[in-house]
Amino acid sequence: MNVKLDHRGYIPVFVSVTTANKHEVSSVKIMEFQKGDVITFDWAPTTIATIYKDRWQIEIFFKTIKQNLKIKKFFGTIKNAVMTQILIALIAHLMLQYLKMLSSGGWTHYSLMKLLPLILTTKKNLWSVLNKLELL
Repeated sequence: MNVKLDHRGYIPVFVSVTTANKHEVSSVKIMEFQKGDVITFDWAPTTIATIYKDRWQIEIFFKTIKQNLKIKKFFGTIKNAVMTQILIALIAHLMLQYLKMLSSGGWTHYSLMKLLPLILTTKKNLWSVLNKLELL
């Protein structure tokens, strides 16, 4: 049995009773939805727990990206915009890690992030500054 509720008064506006051999998705295909409508199915608790765990992993993934790649907010909501922003941040992060690995100055990731704009706006040799052979 599938029921669509009117959210203003929680009155059923659509009811579909099907046999057990018909999946709920087939009833959903014929329903009309408005923005903000919520769809629920009669799922087993283990299925709901699995969906929640998968969603939680996605939340952790984006939290980690925002913290480690220093992304404050996403400028777009479509897949291409989000992927482009993540890739640019990842490339910048990897370049900083590479510079950190090559330098002998003992730089932290944060200090390199602050130092690079200063080096790029002066005529100093990048490797000399990173290896602390030359001061800014």
